[in-house]
Amino acid sequence: MTPWFIDAIDARGGLAMATQRSGEYKLDALADAGASVFISPPAFVPEYVASRSVGFALTRSRGQAGLFYRGGEVPFDSLAAVAEFVRRSYLRGAGGDGTGENGGSAPPPSPDGGEPGEPPDGLRGIESGGESGGGTDPAAALLIVAGINSGRSKRLKMGMSHQGENLSRPVSTASRADVRRRRLARGALRILRELIRRRPKGQPNKLHWVTILEKLLLVLTRMALWSVMFEEFHNNRDAAVTWMFGSNYHPVEQFEKYLYRFFFEGPGISPFYRSDMWWAGYTTDMFDDLAAFPVPPRTVPFAAKDGQNLQALLAAAAATPEQLLHTSDNTLEQECAELAIFAAACLNLGGEYSPGFWYPDDDNCAEFADRLTSRAQTWLGDNIPRFVYSTGVENLIVQASALPV
Repeated sequence: MTPWFIDAIDARGGLAMATQRSGEYKLDALADAGASVFISPPAFVPEYVASRSVGFALTRSRGQAGLFYRGGEVPFDSLAAVAEFVRRSYLRGAGGDGTGENGGSAPPPSPDGGEPGEPPDGLRGIESGGESGGGTDPAAALLIVAGINSGRSKRLKMGMSHQGENLSRPVSTASRADVRRRRLARGALRILRELIRRRPKGQPNKLHWVTILEKLLLVLTRMALWSVMFEEFHNNRDAAVTWMFGSNYHPVEQFEKYLYRFFFEGPGISPFYRSDMWWAGYTTDMFDDLAAFPVPPRTVPFAAKDGQNLQALLAAAAATPEQLLHTSDNTLEQECAELAIFAAACLNLGGEYSPGFWYPDDDNCAEFADRLTSRAQTWLGDNIPRFVYSTGVENLIVQASALPV
């Protein structure tokens, strides 16, 4: 079968021109060119065009001419594989930008001195794994898919593709539904802990930090996650304080004292609940907020220092989920997967909020969190790779923000 080649591509814009031809991108290959298509978001459905000139015009603006790997042009074995490459490159190119490039805000700067390790008495253990766990545990399901696709990619030769593994759909199993809620709560806790770690010591960055904190508290309140989050510490206040704020933490400035009291001394039914959040139903641009929510740098080593955010991690989880895999560190894999679940849940929250967030012990809160996590798992299933390619081509997707010419 005659392969397909990309004549021009703008990975960041999701635009590409592809042609079915037997020759590489050379002058003498113009005559033997077959059908040509134009691919663009949001559907990424190839549109047949009469001439390849559209692609040449794209290279004169912001697109690059052709797609190359180690000096040779990259072929594709089907039109569907070409369209999926463009879609995945577009998704991957959305994450990891620094300040001024992502269209939104940036997280507070990470303090110098490296990342602290988790205290030995941290989050309680979670039981999952295997195919049976994949249907009820979204983090396990995502890691299973990433592992299978990574293995397939290593066996493929240049120019070959293979259908991506499907993410298992959420299974409504009452005895395991709490695992879904816990994954969502654990992802939220990790964002909150990283934001607290980045609290500023000086006045210039304080307003930015407090603004992001307020956005995060708004989301967590709308999700009614506070009581579920606290349960991850066996409802042990001291363990929660140590994990969240670090050992020997003593609030100094007034805003730090308020933050501490908000979590552990404020009015409400549980330490993580405030009854006066009348503004909790308000909505913001969640995709932009993902760019402001910080994640531990170890989870996004590919991102710029000022782009270590939840938006970057979600882009990797959806377009190149193998980046969540860390064969020598299962704990880090779980952390990355939980952050991806929380990010997808944020996008699927929309304008909703738990009808029981005023009453945190209400069963409505648990049901809402479970339903929201199921929607997040479904969303990830609709966006993870539909085709996988050889390792070299997969690496081009990872570098989607600056594909090599």
